[in-house]
Amino acid sequence: MKLTPEQQQFWDALHGPEYHAHEMARDILSVRGRAKRFHARIDQHMFTIMSLYTVDEVIRIVKTWLSVYHIPMDPGQMASSDEFHDRCGSIVIALSGKIESY
Repeated sequence: MKLTPEQQQFWDALHGPEYHAHEMARDILSVRGRAKRFHARIDQHMFTIMSLYTVDEVIRIVKTWLSVYHIPMDPGQMASSDEFHDRCGSIVIALSGKIESY
């Protein structure tokens, strides 16, 4: 049975941010080495987490991607970087060094 996009989003929300931090990181790393597809996958997951979670949870997920999985994000190649910066940039700067990963 194939879920509709709305059903899939609801199902994803039930898993919670810690699940997404790790599952999405593994999914992103599965296409590492293919630059265009790699950054498209990061964008896809960034837009998903920004639509599902609070700013604090989004920041923790991204920190997990960077610190635990060492995902090399290049903001210049990501369409989601502007929205992330607008929504989360001031908090990241203010709490630099105090944000915990999942």
